[in-house]
Order: sequence, then C-alpha cells, then structure tokens
Amino acid sequence: MAPANTTVSTTARDSVVVFAGVPNPDTTKAPVGVPGVTVTISIAGNSGQSAGALFDNGLTTKSGVTGAGGLVTIKYGIGKAGGYTINASGTFDGNNPVGNTLSKFINVKNP
Repeated sequence: MAPANTTVSTTARDSVVVFAGVPNPDTTKAPVGVPGVTVTISIAGNSGQSAGALFDNGLTTKSGVTGAGGLVTIKYGIGKAGGYTINASGTFDGNNPVGNTLSKFINVKNP
C-alpha cells in the first residue's frame, strides 16, 4: 500500500506496506516474498531532511522487518507540511542491499 496525502502529525497514524521479493522460478506466478529483510523508509523531496522534515520518532528514518510473506507495515507521521516522496530501501543479513524505491508524490498539509 502506497503512502497517501495526509496532514502534519507527530504520531504514527499513517502507514506504508512494503513487499520484498524475488522473481518466482515459474514466471507465470507472482514473485516470492522474502522474510527477514530490514526495510528502512526515509523522507525525500521538498528539501525534506535538510528542511527539518522528520518522522514522528524525531528521526529521518523508520524501519521494520518483513514477515513470512515478505511484507512489512511501517506506521509513520510526518511533522512538517510539504510535498514529499517516501524512499524505501532494504538490507538482508545486515549488510546486503536488496533494493530501493520511491513512492508517488504525497502532500502533507497543516491541520
């Protein structure tokens, strides 16, 4: 599930669902989910980090680990109005990068 337009929040009330997977050997079937991937989301765009846009935890990143089906849900709030994308990247076994993707553009408005 991609992030959606929202309002400024200092609590984790929005969420993004990230899938980490590998191609299925049977190319007619969906990719196979990979458990144990640490997924980290970060704020991008609108001069995000340098302009003081932080997640509800007071940091520029939040993380979670994929479950048996390769999915992880990360709850977040963004504490500064602006236009952003959310970047998701993953690592496996602590040091092997496994991908990087950007969300669609989202608008965070003042309440």
